[in-house]
Amino acid sequence: MNSPDLLITFFAEALEILWIIFFCHFSLLLC
Repeated sequence: MNSPDLLITFFAEALEILWIIFFCHFSLLLC
C-alpha cells in the first residue's frame, strides 16, 4: 500500500520538527 498522502504527512511532520530545532538554535544565537 503506497499512499502518497502518508508520505506527505510524514515529510511535513519531519520538516516541522527540523524547523523547530533550527529556530531554537537560531534564537539561542540571537540571545
